[in-house]
Amino acid sequence: MVIGAMVGVSLLAASYNGLFDLNPHNKQVTRVCRDLEDLDTGIAKFVMHAGRPPTGLEGLSALVIRPTTLERRRGWVQALKAIPSDPWGNAYVYRASTTGTQTTVTIASPGPDGTPNTEDDIETDPRTYSIGDVADGPGGPKGSP
Repeated sequence: MVIGAMVGVSLLAASYNGLFDLNPHNKQVTRVCRDLEDLDTGIAKFVMHAGRPPTGLEGLSALVIRPTTLERRRGWVQALKAIPSDPWGNAYVYRASTTGTQTTVTIASPGPDGTPNTEDDIETDPRTYSIGDVADGPGGPKGSP
């Protein structure tokens, strides 16, 4: 089951201190927010078919190419044609942390400085998925043929 319906985007505290223009018309920030929503939607599609989000090792590429680590009995669909780079040319950072049957996922742009975990990062709010609640074997989502 997917908990939460929309991507929340967090601008880390120092971003408010003028590291870059937070005006809603700032094209870079707007693009990052749009990319993060698209990536979050792609992860939700992956979960619907595979029954779990991509692992940290599989990363965002699992939305484009079927991971070799995905059990054969699990369904998979290509959720995105390609993984975008952020407006500053950086790869988006994917984090997945699993505890029991719960996996929490975040996606972040390392921001203009290109360094993850710094004050100019823009990231999704954590999204938690329950493992195995959605997909059921090769047919994909429960109830599908």
